[in-house]
Amino acid sequence: MSNPLVSVVIPCFNVADTIAETIESVRSQTLQNFEIIAVNNNATDRTAEVLSSIARNEPRLRIAQQPVQGVSATRNLGIQLAHGQIIALLDGDDMWDADYLDAHVTNLADESIGLSFPRVRYIKFDGNASGQVSRPKLANITAADLLSTNPCTSASFIVSRREVFEIAGLFNENLHRAEDQEWLFRAAHAGTKFSGINCVLGSYRAAPGSLSSDLQSMLDGYNRFLEIAEQIAPDLVASKRRLAHASMLHYCARHSLDRNNGFGDAIDYLGRMFREAPDFVLREPASTLKTIFLTVIAGKRAWLSEKNSNLKLRQN
Repeated sequence: MSNPLVSVVIPCFNVADTIAETIESVRSQTLQNFEIIAVNNNATDRTAEVLSSIARNEPRLRIAQQPVQGVSATRNLGIQLAHGQIIALLDGDDMWDADYLDAHVTNLADESIGLSFPRVRYIKFDGNASGQVSRPKLANITAADLLSTNPCTSASFIVSRREVFEIAGLFNENLHRAEDQEWLFRAAHAGTKFSGINCVLGSYRAAPGSLSSDLQSMLDGYNRFLEIAEQIAPDLVASKRRLAHASMLHYCARHSLDRNNGFGDAIDYLGRMFREAPDFVLREPASTLKTIFLTVIAGKRAWLSEKNSNLKLRQN
């Protein structure tokens, strides 16, 4: 398609098991005026074969090759190849509901809005629902907000006017974690108006071994993002860094509880959070107290499990 309204950019690295379902969620959109740019990022599985098979029956799908490792470089190539006035990012293991693009194009009909995003549901790797949905701030989002949260959940759910990339620049190819949050911060700092849609319109897949499951690496990437943000807006970051970093530590504590050894990690992250910003609980009392409660429960279970194991050893 030579003049699509929307360009869908999909970075693809070893997504042979999910990319067909992801692309089918695009092909099933109620709004059909789009092109798909799938960028193969040195995949070592059958990703290239699956993409070629789909392309034989989908003329709107273009396949590009990105020899440089890294999701930022891969997205950047897709954005540079895009023909549409609206650029919608999607990862190769996530999915959109059928009215996803329609809802965003309608949202962006307001010319003051530069970037649109939805609420999303979290699903397991097998595609089954986890029962959780995102509940981000949807309006009046500022660069300060982006220091402590990513309202879009991930780059999969960023739908932006092309000119936002021209103003804010492309993704930082030196970042391999928090690269989407860093770009969103730059966009907001450049004056882009964000507008969230108060409706669940997509599915975010929690893949085993994904970047988002590696909490310490994510925290390291976030710290690097703060360093970059400080170069862009030093006064803003200086005033917000303490609570913003505490928010990230709270995030790590909460999500570490999903792991088998999560109790110890959660205690560590919570301890660091309280040492850095003991007043954080006053900022987000409900969620912080819930995390503390869940950590105590996890600790009790760990203690009971260890006690039962010791008892069985003595009996044997």
